[in-house]
Amino acid sequence: MGLTVPADLDADATAVWAEVAEWMVGRADGPVDAELLRAWCRSVVELREAEAWVAEHGTVMTVRDDKGNVRSSTTAPKYAQVRALRADLVRLAEAMGVAGKVRRATPVAGASGPSKLEVLLGGRSVG
Repeated sequence: MGLTVPADLDADATAVWAEVAEWMVGRADGPVDAELLRAWCRSVVELREAEAWVAEHGTVMTVRDDKGNVRSSTTAPKYAQVRALRADLVRLAEAMGVAGKVRRATPVAGASGPSKLEVLLGGRSVG
């Protein structure tokens, strides 16, 4: 394949590298930059962690007073992080020359099954 797993990747990012490197190299418009792929893998790990937090705690943070009355609600910072990381992954895919391939691998409306990007992200939604 030509790309060596960077020694400084943690175990989770190394697992992502193993999942996606060959697919990306096979579909890129040119050589895949190892630094961009490293950033992709780290971002996927960070996204998975943030999505797990959001799945557990929700997308909204609510502040209540001592009587339980809602005082304020705001978007959870982790949810904002999820949205930012998804955008980062799209930009990285574009920079690596695989964004169009991922989009074409996405099922049409009404089709069942995850998009290729969802598969690359471990089955997570990217919308």
